[in-house]
Amino acid sequence: MNLLSYWIANLAYDTFKCSLPCFIVIWLLEVFNMEYNNVWKTIVLFPLAVVPYSYALSFVFEDESTASTFILFSNIAAGSIGGMTTYILRFIPDTMAYGDIAAWALKLFPAFAISDSILFDAAGDLFETSRDSARMRGYNVWYFDRDPLAMHNVGGDMLALVLHFILGIIVIINYELGSF
Repeated sequence: MNLLSYWIANLAYDTFKCSLPCFIVIWLLEVFNMEYNNVWKTIVLFPLAVVPYSYALSFVFEDESTASTFILFSNIAAGSIGGMTTYILRFIPDTMAYGDIAAWALKLFPAFAISDSILFDAAGDLFETSRDSARMRGYNVWYFDRDPLAMHNVGGDMLALVLHFILGIIVIINYELGSF
């Protein structure tokens, strides 16, 4: 079997399988008028990012079940626990900077990008208000830009997902060429 055909077919098939629930979620957000105006951007990119990420990360493990368990758990933990942790840290003036740093670090996991973009859509006004309040009380915190495509917002999440795709493909190619 041609190696290029193998990878293209597997990437396409797994991306398609992953895209179906993503498009259903986007449809449900519209049906129920959830007013998450930007999260769809990360949901659309998620399958393109998570499939090569999963393949590339699976090369690290000896067997499929260990790789699958790690990838599943790490994405769930980053998306849910990591999302809530950064959310809380970004509201407390003394920990806002730590929350911002943690949010960038957690972008190593594709699921966090969706969680982070949901938080932006749901609580962007609260982030802005809490940052303004903290600055008025003398805290030196980053300005919160309401532009969804700003790097601290959905734009950074989208960039992280695109980089997951690119780096995942590079790792797969290098693995198959015997570089690892």
